[in-house]
Amino acid sequence: MQGEAQVSKDMKVDDLRIQNSDESTNNQDSDPEFLIPLILKERRSNHELQEARKELITDHITNSEWYPFRVTTMDGKAQDTLNESDEKLEALKSEWGEEIYKAVAMSLMELNEHNPSGRYIVPELWNFKQGRMATLKEAIQYLFKRIRSLKAAKRRNPRHLGM
Repeated sequence: MQGEAQVSKDMKVDDLRIQNSDESTNNQDSDPEFLIPLILKERRSNHELQEARKELITDHITNSEWYPFRVTTMDGKAQDTLNESDEKLEALKSEWGEEIYKAVAMSLMELNEHNPSGRYIVPELWNFKQGRMATLKEAIQYLFKRIRSLKAAKRRNPRHLGM
């Protein structure tokens, strides 16, 4: 066999490109026709597993019956704090690690802060550089910056933007 073995459309070609050699070998471990289906199956399984994990975590976060908070009093005001000894949070931390635990904990705190009664997801403007919600001023600055860049692009090539 000569040339390159092509992989399915849903994968990046650069991700998995196997060069066939002119040398013939009886070892299945180096045979691209044997390896490619196994690699594709593993990738699909991994993708399905990641989707299932994401769905499971989202289901827990949006479940309003699960209340992993405790009410504490600070300066005479009642305040919800995350109950770190909650069974589901402890299981999440031990199974998925500290990084996932922190992401879920932050999501829970934000959902509880903005919508404590139903904990349904509310779209927010987000400042990814600083890891926090964007202020109204930042949102307006971003919009003006985008408008300026679109106007400049329109002046350079009006047909390119379909205008």
